[in-house]
Amino acid sequence: MLFSKSFGYAVRSILYIASLREQKQFVQLDEIASQLHLPKQYMGRLLKTLAKEKILISFKGPTGGFSITEESLQLPLITLMEITDDNRLENCVIKKKKCNPSNLCPLHDHFSKIREELSIIMSSTTIGEFVKDHHPDFIKSLSETNGKA
Repeated sequence: MLFSKSFGYAVRSILYIASLREQKQFVQLDEIASQLHLPKQYMGRLLKTLAKEKILISFKGPTGGFSITEESLQLPLITLMEITDDNRLENCVIKKKKCNPSNLCPLHDHFSKIREELSIIMSSTTIGEFVKDHHPDFIKSLSETNGKA
């Protein structure tokens, strides 16, 4: 997998919360985990981290939950990736750790250009771009798991 589960879960959760902004002030953890078929405890920790990093707003209590600001929707995906993936773009595709310049793997040169292009895409694409004019099955597409979360 190119990105971590944490990154994928974070993107799906943020998009779910953002898609409900006009209907609800706050979306509760139970709903997010249930609707997206994601593990509740893991999501609790992840969403708490996103709130700590000021990506999400967290409000405790029976009417609380998570919300997102317009400012956060303007953040590039790379910001979210840095929070959840520990800059995976610098990792070797074979060893799953940071590339060693003095001992490059056989695939390094092949993936360098892909890595650069992906970095540009992640830096120039905002979270909010995915919420604009979403199709009717948008929320369903976030929750589809094909048997896995």
